[in-house]
Amino acid sequence: MENKAKKPLELYIHVPFCVKKCDYCDFLSGPAGKERQAEYFQALQREVASVPDFPDREITTVFIGGGTPSVPDPA
Repeated sequence: MENKAKKPLELYIHVPFCVKKCDYCDFLSGPAGKERQAEYFQALQREVASVPDFPDREITTVFIGGGTPSVPDPA
């Protein structure tokens, strides 16, 4: 009997924006204005839209990190 359960898929979304770059931080991150942030999220949306469907996978976890995710406008 074939197992029809979907395999879990975990995603990591890098948000590289911070108020300032901390000395201890190894992530690619730093300050950026609203326009640069908007460009980044538009590019991220295009990248996500370009990924083909994986009918045998199910997204179970989304990690958001890299900078300070609360810095960009939530919209």
